[in-house]
Amino acid sequence: MAFAAEKSVTGTLEDSFCYVTMGAHGAGHKKCAAECARKGIPVSLMEQGSEKLYVLLPPKTTSRCRTA
Repeated sequence: MAFAAEKSVTGTLEDSFCYVTMGAHGAGHKKCAAECARKGIPVSLMEQGSEKLYVLLPPKTTSRCRTA
């Protein structure tokens, strides 16, 4: 399995579900975004300049993932 090299990215955190499905983001969407994150919806990072969207997944743990 190949892994990508680490790099630093600067940008804004977004609610991945609401941003992608409704375009909702910014200060007016902060409360809803925080609630979605608490419910387990992944947070994403919109890279400044390129506008690439990175989905930030939680780290793998033995309680959440099983290895073959």
